Amino acid sequence: MKDMEKAVNRIVTAFQTNEKILVFGDYDVDGTTAVASMYSFLKKLHNKISFYIPNRYKEGMA
Repeated sequence: MKDMEKAVNRIVTAFQTNEKILVFGDYDVDGTTAVASMYSFLKKLHNKISFYIPNRYKEGMA
């Protein structure tokens, strides 16, 4: 994937500097699955992990 190395390096830096990480996803089925997978993986490695999935009706397209 394009820029994957940049993303991985940024996550590693966040681990090393004890930064908060937010996994931001989409409200459709593949978006929520991706958030759940990434959150579960990162939570095992770092404790300052959170996630956000926008509200389909308040923040989605009509």
